Amino acid sequence: MDPVAGRVQSGFYRADYGPDYAADSIDLEMILNPDGTYRWFAVQYNDAVYQERGRWFSSRTYLALSQRTYGYPVALGVFDAFISGADDTSSIRAVTDTSFERLELDPSGENSVWLRYTLAADAQPVPGIYAWETPDSVADINRVEHHLETSGRWGWNFFFNGKPLQEIEAPHWIKAGTFLVLAEPRRRYYNDAQEAFDAWYDTLKGGELNYRCLVRNDTLRIWDDYFFTDYKREALAHP
Repeated sequence: MDPVAGRVQSGFYRADYGPDYAADSIDLEMILNPDGTYRWFAVQYNDAVYQERGRWFSSRTYLALSQRTYGYPVALGVFDAFISGADDTSSIRAVTDTSFERLELDPSGENSVWLRYTLAADAQPVPGIYAWETPDSVADINRVEHHLETSGRWGWNFFFNGKPLQEIEAPHWIKAGTFLVLAEPRRRYYNDAQEAFDAWYDTLKGGELNYRCLVRNDTLRIWDDYFFTDYKREALAHP
């Protein structure tokens, strides 16, 4: 969207509920894309506990969110379905080139509060193969790879002592805010007897898999349920 004075501009914005709600440990990420689409995450302890998608438009007095779909995770990072929601035209104020305030409900859903959203850095990963493995001092070697391909495909591979055990793939990946978003992933396991992978199954139709993912030069720091793991880029992506 073209910049218009007094209106919210596209970008990646972050907010929190402030010290009065510190015990809830909830952060908010709103990604307002130039093409008019948006994503909005509520984040608690590095996991997305709510996600919303749709289209956005800003006037000087409100931020309109339309064609809304929203969802809650059924497991850590797993969104299996999105529900259609009514349009949202929450009021805004104090709009600058790098921030705005939006009137929203607090975590209890009972009180309205003004939240300040501030423009944040949005580092994008370079496509490639990112890997982590146990140190050489460990007898059994576990290795995990994330494949971010230029075609948009994402792959995840788990190896034990050099042997493949499991593979997950998604036909499309994007980096939205601090999340690696993977559309409709599916998985399969390696069959030792056949010395080949079994058929794909467990496809998350219409769903997504989301990892909190911080980009640090040639490293992806990915939240693995309880801690961050650093995956180093080892090779260029497949075309």
